[in-house]
Amino acid sequence: MHFKLFNADNISELHVKGVDHLIAQYIASGCQPFIANVDTKMSLLQYQGMTLPFSINNKEYESSYVCSPYNAFVSYGRDTLLASIPRVLRTPLKALINGLASPLKWMRINRCVQVNNRLWSTNLYPEQSDLPIHDMRQYFTKAYPKHALAFRSLTQSLNQTLITKLTSDGFILVPSRPVCMIDYRTPQPMSKKSSKNDRRHLNKTQFVLIEVEDIQYADELFTLYHKMFIQQHSKHNAQLTPLFFKTCIEQKAINIKALQNPQTGKLVAMLGLFIEGNVLTVPFSGYDTHLDKSFMLYPILNAIIAKECTDKALCCHASAGAMPFKKSRGGIEEMEYTAIYVKHLPWFRQYGWKILSKLSGAFFKEHTQ
Repeated sequence: MHFKLFNADNISELHVKGVDHLIAQYIASGCQPFIANVDTKMSLLQYQGMTLPFSINNKEYESSYVCSPYNAFVSYGRDTLLASIPRVLRTPLKALINGLASPLKWMRINRCVQVNNRLWSTNLYPEQSDLPIHDMRQYFTKAYPKHALAFRSLTQSLNQTLITKLTSDGFILVPSRPVCMIDYRTPQPMSKKSSKNDRRHLNKTQFVLIEVEDIQYADELFTLYHKMFIQQHSKHNAQLTPLFFKTCIEQKAINIKALQNPQTGKLVAMLGLFIEGNVLTVPFSGYDTHLDKSFMLYPILNAIIAKECTDKALCCHASAGAMPFKKSRGGIEEMEYTAIYVKHLPWFRQYGWKILSKLSGAFFKEHTQ
């Protein structure tokens, strides 16, 4: 099978629009002007008219988890897990996670190529049956013989065919996080009392729902995102910059909706919607965390997502976090996996990934059964 590689040397030859243009900008200018805490090399693999972005890392331990496995298991993992467990368990769990740091660096966990990586928390896949996994594995292991090969964001409900092809070709499945799916192709989610309340809040809000199509809003989008996802949640989330939002608006890479105060013209909440096939995900969102909770901004954002999915008959990959909130709106929790290929690597790196898979499986035992 013929693959064509686009990297910094020849990316000017590729003329693409939308999200692929955003990736092309990462390749041409580097990622950090767009995502401040992401240090990785991006490239695009093209075959049969389809382009797949992939990231290439070596160490970069301070990079966000969207490209750094070390950050996912240690830095970001520590933040998210400690916030979700009883206080009495935090000290021993923190010691356990910190104890993984040196072994993970020893096994060179960050020397990794991640395929279909748009540097989002959730990467949706094209038609799974069309991905030539065996040929792709041979291509990448030849081109990057010292790197592990990874596919993130895999779930049984969305990627069963792809997971079967990957495991049949020798990939290891590493449980990564519990995520939530809300299937709006069925009437059940919208019949939930919580969903009805969300719609009522949307219909009654004093704020105006707008499509963000002007780059003048880039700084406001940045501020809303930063308040919610960086200041309130974790500095290890992708630190999107104003240039990222400006490029998204200019290239229509992601459909951005926002709530605007009609009196001041200021944005008070926003979200980005991205659709692949019949699945929608939200690469970013944010709201003014200083406003009173009585404005119900988070439920209103959920109502916007629900309407988009219902109107277009989509399933929503609702990612991780706020699980009780999502379940009360018809969400179903399931495990997300990263598929790793390491058979071409030295024994200690193979062994390290296998141990990590076992440890992660044991930790998420209730979700993987």
